[in-house]
Amino acid sequence: MIYLFNDIYDTNLDKLTENINTAIENDKKDARQAEIKNGVRYYKNQNDILGANRYYYDAEGNQQNDNTKANNRIAHSFYPLLVKQKVGYLLGKPINFASENQNITDYLGDILGAKWDLTAQELLKNASNKGDEWLYCYIDRDGVFSYTVCPTEQIIPLYDNAFKTNLDGIIRYFTTQNLQGDEVEHIEFWTAESVKKFEDGILIEESAPFTVNGKGYSFGYVPFVQFKNNEDMTTDLAMIKDLIDAYDKLVSGLANDIEDIQDAIYVLKGYQGTDPNEFSTNLRYFKLIKVDETGGVDKLEIHIPIEAKNSHIKRLEDDIYRLGMGVDVSAEKLGNSSGVALKFLYSLLDLKVDMAEAQFKRGIRHFLKIISAWYGVMYGAPFERKDV
Repeated sequence: MIYLFNDIYDTNLDKLTENINTAIENDKKDARQAEIKNGVRYYKNQNDILGANRYYYDAEGNQQNDNTKANNRIAHSFYPLLVKQKVGYLLGKPINFASENQNITDYLGDILGAKWDLTAQELLKNASNKGDEWLYCYIDRDGVFSYTVCPTEQIIPLYDNAFKTNLDGIIRYFTTQNLQGDEVEHIEFWTAESVKKFEDGILIEESAPFTVNGKGYSFGYVPFVQFKNNEDMTTDLAMIKDLIDAYDKLVSGLANDIEDIQDAIYVLKGYQGTDPNEFSTNLRYFKLIKVDETGGVDKLEIHIPIEAKNSHIKRLEDDIYRLGMGVDVSAEKLGNSSGVALKFLYSLLDLKVDMAEAQFKRGIRHFLKIISAWYGVMYGAPFERKDV
C-alpha cells in the first residue's frame, strides 16, 4: 500500500491526526502484517504444525479432539537455516568504507565499525523475514551520530509520488506499557525538518528531528533508511511455506503412525457389540473389534507405507532447498564434488544474494547521504558520497 505525503499532511492538526489514524488502521489490516508475523514466527521455528490437533468423529458426526492418540508436532528449521546461509554468505565478512580523504575514512570508521557489521546482519535477517526493514538515524545524548534498527511493522512510508521517487515523511506507531500495566499508544509523524509525537492521540511534542545542546538540527532528509529484501519486498518464506508445512505434517504424521501402531488389532468373534460409541471406544482405546460370529480371534495387521512416505519426504526436502534458493550441504549432495559442481550447487544462493545485495547497496548509499549531511554540520561541508 502506497501513501502520498500530500494525502496525509494537513496544516490543521485535527485533520492531520485523523489522516494519520486512518492510515494506521489500514496498515494494521494490510496483508503485509500477516506476512511479517509468519516470517518472524518461522524464523523462530514456530511453524504451523505446533498448533495441529488430531480429531475423530463421534456417532453424531461431530468432530472431537482425540487425546488418546499420539500427536507429534515436529517443526523443522529449514527456514532459519536458509536465512542464516544468506546472511552469512553476503555479510559474514566486514564491509569496509574508505575515501581518499583520510579524515573521512577515519570518521566513517568510527561510525561504521563493528556496530555496522552487526546492524547490517540484523537488517538483512529481518528484511528476509519481513520483506524489508528500516534503519533510524539520530544524534545520541553525547552529540554523536548513531543509528538503530527500526521494525518495518511500525513504519508507514510517505512518498512524493506513486513511483516512490523520494521519501517525504514517515508515520511510526507502536505501544509501550507503563508501570501500572496499561498500554500507551505512541505515534510519530516525521518529515525532513520536524517530528510530531503523540501519546494516546494527544500531541505531546513538536520539535526538530533531534537536539544537540539545546539547538535543533535536521539531516535534510527523513532520518529513516529502507533496506529491501528484493524489489518486490517479498519474504524468503513466501515461496516455501507450503512446502515446509507439508514436510512437517508428513513427518509428524509418520511419527504418529509409528507411535500409535500395535502389533495387531484383535477381532473377537462371537462377542457382539452393537453400540457405535462402544465400538469406537473399544477400537481407539483397546484396539478391539467386537463382531457377532461363531467365535474366535483373528488379527488385522497394519502396514505403514514407509518407502512411499520417505520418497515424498525427500522430494519435499529437495524442493525446499531449490525453491528456497539455498544450499543442501548434506553429505550425499556435497560428497567429492568438483569446483564446477560446487559452483552449480551455490548458483541459486548466489542469485538470491545478488538481489538482496543490490537493494542493500541502494540503502547504504542513502545512509551515507545522511552521514554526509551531519558531517557537513560538524565540519562545515559534506563529503561526496560517490567518493566513498
